[in-house]
Amino acid sequence: VANLCGDFGCSLGATWELMAEHWNPRCEPEWDLGDIEHPQPKTLAAKVYNAYNSERHNPLGWLCWDDEFEAVNPEDHTPEELKSFEEFRKQSENTQLHFFGDIKPYLDNNFLIEDVFTAGGYSVLFGPPNAGKSFVMMDMAYHVATGKKWAGKRVEQGAVLYLALEGGFDVYNRIAALQDHYEKTREPGDTPAEDVPFAVINSPFNLQGDKKAVNLVIQKAKELEELKGHPVRLIVVDTLSRAFGGENENDTGQMSKFVENMDWIRFKTQAHLCAVHHSGKDISKGQRGNSANNGAVDNEWVVKGTNGMGSISPTKQRTMKYPDPINFKLKIVTLGRDSEGFDVTTCLVEKDTTSPQEDFTGNGKLNDPRAEDFWGKLEPLFYQHDGEMKTSDINDFALIYHEKEPLADTDNVKSIKAAVGRMLNLYAEKGFIIKNGFNRWSVRVSA
Repeated sequence: VANLCGDFGCSLGATWELMAEHWNPRCEPEWDLGDIEHPQPKTLAAKVYNAYNSERHNPLGWLCWDDEFEAVNPEDHTPEELKSFEEFRKQSENTQLHFFGDIKPYLDNNFLIEDVFTAGGYSVLFGPPNAGKSFVMMDMAYHVATGKKWAGKRVEQGAVLYLALEGGFDVYNRIAALQDHYEKTREPGDTPAEDVPFAVINSPFNLQGDKKAVNLVIQKAKELEELKGHPVRLIVVDTLSRAFGGENENDTGQMSKFVENMDWIRFKTQAHLCAVHHSGKDISKGQRGNSANNGAVDNEWVVKGTNGMGSISPTKQRTMKYPDPINFKLKIVTLGRDSEGFDVTTCLVEKDTTSPQEDFTGNGKLNDPRAEDFWGKLEPLFYQHDGEMKTSDINDFALIYHEKEPLADTDNVKSIKAAVGRMLNLYAEKGFIIKNGFNRWSVRVSA
């Protein structure tokens, strides 16, 4: 109740007085009122003070209407309360009504990278360890900062803030390689390397539970914008795990809080935010952790790779189309030699137009007659559903199919569905389909 009073704009002192007059008489026995200026344990003042100042996701007074109350008297409030009122006022100015008849189509600047990232959206780039996630993400960020096309796709140029939370000092070697590549390929009129609006922060951040860290990211983004003269278009969190403050990624509340903080950074900077993340043990089941993150993203891409070659494929596009997978290879470059005379190397990402997709998602062969026959009947059904089907629809089809061609050695419905589940995971492993979150599957590669 005391916390809610703050939501309605009551000061701490006024809340204590209201609780003393209207709430305390209902207690048995009543609490000792105490002194709100110097709250002592086991008093109403201490109870109100703790509740009033407990974690607050919205500013003080956010539930009240301006015309229902008199103007705030600064002498009646603490500096912290006045700061909160001012923040809410600014937020209210940015929250406008857009009427149906006035809305026009948004035709320009609706992407950061064409068919890949939505302008101002939230995305996740995930994959297993050593698949090349960070190299791919760094390459994307470099192209945004320089305004050059990425994998042949148009880019909306802007400043990039890269939070390198996992790579240690190796991130500087990757940047040095990009600098050298940029100078060798720079055309007349291109921005000199020292003026490219790309900044790296190589410090620990807890963006899950530390509001000060969240606000520091916003502050550094604005600082970058002022120094380089370009609006910040992309903020990268590499990786989500290192930014999670040691909390449980599988917990809905903890993940929702992280998403809330990502949304706040996007709201204050108007930048696209991409989190680099790990896949679970079964990559076909998507990114690791609670599904609240998957539900929040506008774009989700999976990176698969081995031995310096890989692919990047979309697994969720909220408003964009699903483009074909993009193959890449990691080119080893030598930066110089260390004090003992050994070569110091890193990698650059190059688009690979020669290797078939099956090289990175499987060998393209099912080696299971029952799975092969079922896929032959299931694949046309995918295309009848615009390339995407629910697991429940696939199971319904499987029960009918099972009457002619048994999928399991029993007619038990659960056993049949379990057999279908194993087949779907096999199709995903071989690159035929991709799990598109919440029990949906998208056909990706023709068998």
